[in-house]
Amino acid sequence: MLRGAGVIAGFKGQTEILNVNSKDLPSVEATITATLQQDPSIDHVVALGAPVALLEHQLPELWCHRATPTGPC
Repeated sequence: MLRGAGVIAGFKGQTEILNVNSKDLPSVEATITATLQQDPSIDHVVALGAPVALLEHQLPELWCHRATPTGPC
């Protein structure tokens, strides 16, 4: 069972799982950045680990001008 299965089951919108190596944070940042840049309709990200969640939250410039920004613009 996927660790994100609860998110998929509970969230009624479209979901996509990005498998990343949390031991390689530069790679995680590159993956999140590329995904957010390619799809401006993404309005939420759920991280299943504190280091990845903190990294995602530190990318506010990627969240600006979206429906529900999570960081300052």
